[in-house]
Amino acid sequence: MATIPHRFPFLLVDRVLTMDRARTRVSAIKNVTGNEPLFAGVPIPVFPEYTQVEAAAQAACAVALKMPGNQGKIGFFMSIDEAKFLQPVVPGDQLLFELNCVDRGRFGLVDGALYVGEKMVTQLALKFAIVPRAPAAP
Repeated sequence: MATIPHRFPFLLVDRVLTMDRARTRVSAIKNVTGNEPLFAGVPIPVFPEYTQVEAAAQAACAVALKMPGNQGKIGFFMSIDEAKFLQPVVPGDQLLFELNCVDRGRFGLVDGALYVGEKMVTQLALKFAIVPRAPAAP
């Protein structure tokens, strides 16, 4: 996950499991634990839907940033084109991301699903942009 700039507590993907040679399909995981900062003070901990979408975007960007010509660049989330949340995700769940990524030059299109065990919990389609990193401030 060194490809993307996020770090704890904003890094929401624990590991990329597989990536095909063309870098168009990716499988990744997120272990949802009870000590996530977003659960602090929450009486009924449910992993928020927006966080599931952000995690999927991070997994997709990790793949896109490994494509030729994208090294050293950064990904920016652009849009959620579709999202269906089918079941709550709670501490103790392991989210499996199964994503299809389409490279469109500076843009990436992603569709796929998130699973807990064999059960699909989220379906989504989103877009992100790949841009050069800004120079470091003096």
